[in-house]
Amino acid sequence: MLSPLFKVANYDVEEANYYPIRCSWVFKTPNATMEVESDAKNNPEKQTSILFDKGCSIPNIKSVTFHREEIIDFKLAYDPVPAGADPILGIIH
Repeated sequence: MLSPLFKVANYDVEEANYYPIRCSWVFKTPNATMEVESDAKNNPEKQTSILFDKGCSIPNIKSVTFHREEIIDFKLAYDPVPAGADPILGIIH
C-alpha cells in the first residue's frame, strides 16, 4: 500500500460471530443441575440468555452482573450447536 507503483483500495476486515452464544447460570443450591435450556424461564434460581447474537462483531465485551451473594455456576454454549462442534464453550464454578 505504500508503493508509488501500485494503487491498492482501502479495505477493512471485520470478524463476526456465526453462531449465537447462550449463557446459563444457576445459583448453588443442593440438588441443582446445570442444563442449557432453549429459553429463559421465570425461575430466579436458574436462567439462560443469548449473550452474543449471530453476526455480533469480534472482539466484543459483555458484562453480566448478579446482585446476590450466593455462589453460581456459569456456562457458555452455542445455541444452536454447529455440526461437529463441542456445544460447551466454557464453565465457571
